Amino acid sequence: MKQILRLTAMMWRAEKQWLLIGFAASLLALLSAIALLALSGWFITAAGLAGAAGAGLVFDFFRPSAGIRFFALFRTATRYGERIATHDATLRFLTALRGNLFASVAAKRVRSFRNSELLQRLTGDLDAIDGLYLRVLLPTVVAAAVLLLACAALFRISPPIVFAVIIVFLLAAVALFAAGRLSRKSSRRAALGTEALRVRSIDLVHAHTDLLFSGGVPAQRKKLEKAARYLANATLRLASIETAVSSVLAALAAALTAAFVYLSARALEAGDIGGPVMVMLVIGGLAALEVFAPLRRGALEFGRIAFSGKRIEDLVSAPAAYSAPAVVKQTPALLIQDITYRRGADSGPVLERFSLSVAKGERIALAGRSGSGKTTILSLVAGLLEPEHGCILVSSAEEGRHALGYLTQQTELFRSSIAENLRVAAPEASDAELWKALEVVELDRKVRQLEAGLHWPLGESGGGFSGGETRRLALARLVLRNPEIWLLDEPTAAMDEALASRVLENLTTFARGATLIIAAHHDREKHCAQRVITIAPAEQT
Repeated sequence: MKQILRLTAMMWRAEKQWLLIGFAASLLALLSAIALLALSGWFITAAGLAGAAGAGLVFDFFRPSAGIRFFALFRTATRYGERIATHDATLRFLTALRGNLFASVAAKRVRSFRNSELLQRLTGDLDAIDGLYLRVLLPTVVAAAVLLLACAALFRISPPIVFAVIIVFLLAAVALFAAGRLSRKSSRRAALGTEALRVRSIDLVHAHTDLLFSGGVPAQRKKLEKAARYLANATLRLASIETAVSSVLAALAAALTAAFVYLSARALEAGDIGGPVMVMLVIGGLAALEVFAPLRRGALEFGRIAFSGKRIEDLVSAPAAYSAPAVVKQTPALLIQDITYRRGADSGPVLERFSLSVAKGERIALAGRSGSGKTTILSLVAGLLEPEHGCILVSSAEEGRHALGYLTQQTELFRSSIAENLRVAAPEASDAELWKALEVVELDRKVRQLEAGLHWPLGESGGGFSGGETRRLALARLVLRNPEIWLLDEPTAAMDEALASRVLENLTTFARGATLIIAAHHDREKHCAQRVITIAPAEQT
């Protein structure tokens, strides 16, 4: 419940005006539907009685028929306005929430999830929160408003009918609350089952070749079937709860209708109301029962929404994975003092009391066998990892210039144009600046040969480019960023010797005066450095 209240408060602060417009439009649409049916019932009955009594010639047909037309058109207009206002408010809120959430999660410690698991969790939770306003808040407020207005309108006509309406609404609220409570566990299971089914399906498709040759397809299929059964059981449980609450609401609707018929007939016998008014009350009461339909679905989704809100809170409140190093006005450009780092509490240190001082404008190559800690050092300097002991100081001399730029081993490209992939690093960069960056990494000729040039679309993960070309495109981003300190992890991967030498020469020329720290995996990367630091594994130091 706390998560629902927090999300409601966030939505209210963000979209107060549209929420109020949505509430008003939804209430007016429902009231106009009730008035349309009630007036129609009154009109038909009154006209029939007038005709039977021989007073059809003097009966006023025009004003009731005009009222019916008005309510029919007004209901259409307000229903349309409701759709615009409520969906606009929801989509605006979700747009801001998605942006803030993904930006926040990007800086959190979510290494316990694989990318596919995290993506399915985030999208599933955000889709669930989509129903907070439309299926929980809006129907609840509208139902409460209809109850108050109905009681106020009926009190003068028949106080017993008001009492019956209150009793039925209270019983319906109890039934809906019970359904929400009973469905919470099944809603959580359905969410987890859906995520597991999607992730395992993705694993089976993407890793099908490896699974096929390793004989792992049957085992993966069993995992997939287990997730499907888990989801099916949860869905069946939710369906049974929905059936039960629907039956209860239908019984309450029938009871309220019977109460309207009986009590309005008593009022007719007593002479308090006429026949047309009796019909109007019964049909209007039937129309008012429409408020129960969206509440039923909202009650079943309440647990799912609360569960999603809690999980989003957990992700956002997780400790940050990025801890930027201290930036100071000093020399040298980079100072690492007594750094100790280990991957886990039970594992040995990757680095132990490691120190390094790099002067401004110096080019350093970190050498050593695989696993010695070269990449770890760069990640520590970038702030993506936190040391167990020691400190890192980075010097920033130029105002407005980025202190650090990091080319990681894994190249991340998006399914978009070359220009948009480059402008990830510099959103305001001109086409001329993009061509200059491509020239530095020896990729301009390739792009000029493409039919669409900078606007040529890349496929998923850089599809359409070779491994070396995607590497150079990622390196071009760093050229656009032009930081004071370049952190390059295997910058010439998947390049032949001649091409790699030209790219390194271009980089050292372009970044003249900047500090370069390269995790060297090839001799060519060592040759462009002014100093080579050999990293030995911690247990050998």
